[in-house]
Amino acid sequence: MFYKMRKALEVEPISFYYDYSQIKDKINDIFLYLQNGVIVGAVSCYENELDDLIVEKSFQGRGIGQKLLLWGMNHIKEQGYEEIILHVAEWNQNAVKLYLKNGFSIKKREKVR
Repeated sequence: MFYKMRKALEVEPISFYYDYSQIKDKINDIFLYLQNGVIVGAVSCYENELDDLIVEKSFQGRGIGQKLLLWGMNHIKEQGYEEIILHVAEWNQNAVKLYLKNGFSIKKREKVR
């Protein structure tokens, strides 16, 4: 899942998590959504920032992104943060619509590439 996102954004290196040793220091920040033992989605929460909210393409359109977003928002608020920050690529209009629908607003636009 991360590979596809990083490839679409042309973020190098594309395959940066190729084994557990690379991700073990983030184990408390990355949350997985499983269906029948298969990872179909994930969200990362770093302090008050939501990051890498991803749903496997074949599972999109089933409300999993909404569940991950709400879970992440609640998790961040439970940690004592009032403001939640996230970044989204403008080309990812499904994600933009999801975030706007859930109370987020666009504060700043940045050119990444």
